[in-house]
Amino acid sequence: MLGSFSSFTTPRALLGLLAHAATHKRAETRGAVRKFTAKAVTDGVPLSAEAYRKYAKNHTGTDTMARHILRARIEQSDMYEYNPHAYTTDPCDPAYSGDINTTLRLIQMFTLCVTARNFDLDSDGLIRRGDKIEIICKVNPNGTTNVQNAIISRVVERAQREDGTGTAPVCTGGLSGIFETQTVTVLGTTPPPDSTAIPDSTAPAGCGLGAEQTSSDSPDVLYIGDSQMVGELGNALMAAAGAGNRIAKGSTRFEYWTDAGQNFDHVGCGVISGASILREELAKGPKKIVISLGDNGEVSATGLSDLIALIKTAPGSPKVIWSGSSPPIYMPQGNDYFAYLTIEGNGVGSTPQYGSYGYKDHYNDRKALNERIKAAVTAAGWTFLDPYEYLKLPDGTSGYENPSDGIHHTPASAQQYVAAISSQLN
Repeated sequence: MLGSFSSFTTPRALLGLLAHAATHKRAETRGAVRKFTAKAVTDGVPLSAEAYRKYAKNHTGTDTMARHILRARIEQSDMYEYNPHAYTTDPCDPAYSGDINTTLRLIQMFTLCVTARNFDLDSDGLIRRGDKIEIICKVNPNGTTNVQNAIISRVVERAQREDGTGTAPVCTGGLSGIFETQTVTVLGTTPPPDSTAIPDSTAPAGCGLGAEQTSSDSPDVLYIGDSQMVGELGNALMAAAGAGNRIAKGSTRFEYWTDAGQNFDHVGCGVISGASILREELAKGPKKIVISLGDNGEVSATGLSDLIALIKTAPGSPKVIWSGSSPPIYMPQGNDYFAYLTIEGNGVGSTPQYGSYGYKDHYNDRKALNERIKAAVTAAGWTFLDPYEYLKLPDGTSGYENPSDGIHHTPASAQQYVAAISSQLN
């Protein structure tokens, strides 16, 4: 057992789940556990490394010997009036979940469940998103219920599509695509056959913000990135590092620029890849490549390494400079698009125990991702620049004054940052 294979949990939480599971069998121990009816928010995936690899390859999950793991939202109790998830935020509510990152955070609020040792997948069947299940939670010494972890004892009711097969959608509207995509795609592993990435050039009109290419007389410098590169930060970088070709697309992660592609189902566009655009620009032999990626988080465990490997195919071993994720800004006065920045948060994530995901949580997540990017980029022999180190508020916190939406750079903040790193851009 190597650890969690799902972005719906963490290695530490998984260890807690397994310790919990070791104390329970399928039957309830009176006075020590409580049963609840819950709805699976994710598909069940195998817990063992070998079984998961088979699952990711063909997405059948036919290894019935492996225990399976998923997230579930408690709906009711057969014996207790108290529902610990009664006031949790619905991950399908568009008012709270504007993108896949937020949705994944909301999913992580719910109970982490594993099938019982004697759960028979041959007869009980694989658990899919939307299925109602019975779960067993341990009672703490003080009488409260541990709803962080649970054992799945049986399937109560299967969710069905209109055609009578498969799992019914949990969400409706624009968010349905996040869940309609099979679990392994959401996790960033091998997409199922019907979700093959298509080139960005053939993607439906209006998907994301579209790829922007700014041509110049010289292909010596190539700029790659997300909406930060599309906007003020990209403009400031080009002014300091020299004119070149800019390929950038809003909301993109590492995976978008690789053959695996990025899932844009939340805007109805499927899995799209910008790899062909990137290869075309790399083939021109740029002498310098400037990258700004990381602001949209990561899903795949291999997206970053796959992107680095692709860039290394550029002829002539160009100089590569990678600017990481910029620090978010606390926006207590209100912000319609990045609502989580209006909440201070607590820096430990979004859980029923600690409250809502907010500014401090997002701040720490981005900072931690920068450390992972830095390790990979420096190992490749490239230069990594961390905006957290160069942008500081008077109290020492990473950030900048007079923000716009709390995420995207303003002209002033972009120029402030680029002025601080200008000596490393040439």
